[in-house]
Amino acid sequence: MRTSISALLLAPWLLGWGTVLAQPADHAAPGASEHGAAAWSAPTLDRFPSLRWIHTGSDALQYLSSAVSECLHPPTAAAELLLVETGRQLFGAPGLLGTGAAELGLSCQSCHPAGQAQTRFHLPGLSAAPGSVDLQAIARAPGGSDPGLPRPIPPLHDAWRRAGSADLLHSLPPASYLQAKLALFAVEPSPAVLAALSAYLEALSLSACPARAASPLSLAAQLFEITRSVDVLQGNAGVADALLSELLAQAARQRLRALRARFDLPGLAALTAEISAREAALALALQAPHRVAALRDWLTDWQELVPALRAREQDSLYDRDVLERWLLQAAP
Repeated sequence: MRTSISALLLAPWLLGWGTVLAQPADHAAPGASEHGAAAWSAPTLDRFPSLRWIHTGSDALQYLSSAVSECLHPPTAAAELLLVETGRQLFGAPGLLGTGAAELGLSCQSCHPAGQAQTRFHLPGLSAAPGSVDLQAIARAPGGSDPGLPRPIPPLHDAWRRAGSADLLHSLPPASYLQAKLALFAVEPSPAVLAALSAYLEALSLSACPARAASPLSLAAQLFEITRSVDVLQGNAGVADALLSELLAQAARQRLRALRARFDLPGLAALTAEISAREAALALALQAPHRVAALRDWLTDWQELVPALRAREQDSLYDRDVLERWLLQAAP
């Protein structure tokens, strides 16, 4: 018997207790502030959906204002680099894990940000302590629990080469590991999707980890990620794989929506509308007969908006002080 991911993940919120579940004090993250002391408010979850699977003892301000460093060792050959970059985009595409996960915005990146371990991850029914998950619960019949689960979420850099891992799947080659994990979500990736994801996992290496485990989240970094995602769309424009195309489009749209959420404030309505217009234009570009040229034109148009975004960064939720005030006002 297979329990759907949507049933496991949506049920707590439908019942009204998932976001207000009281957590034991010893699970609170070190340095947790008033922003993370209680469950997230509805306005906060609407704007930052990823908080749905972040432990409510976490410091929301710290979580939303920092980015985990990526241990990526990119190849030098152009074709191989495109394959790795494609896998990187797929890693953050919610549709990869099926319809239910897509509805929540849940992706591989949710448990493994930048290929690392998400120590704050927590979902009732799937997690015990923060940073643990039991993905096998999705496929397991009731009463078939493994006492060793949930297990801590591991980082994925060199993970499949680590001997003695509690999760034996991590000793498998990347393609086999991915197939086994995606099977838990009843997902069968296309060959192109599997090849790209495998290449990304192969490129994650402990030796490539930056000295700093995290860095401040900035507008510049988000703008770079948007350009990166559209570059990957261009590079794969000639690939006849419907699943690949849809997932890459999802990843690009998600980055634009994350940007818009940071600018959706009083006094910034015009910029928010411009971002929405660019998202609609991207959808049209992806349907154009000459997709590469249409995406190139989209990027040119996008770059014309960038200076206006940079000029108002200090008024947006990319500014830590602005974000802190907004979180205080939105607190339950």
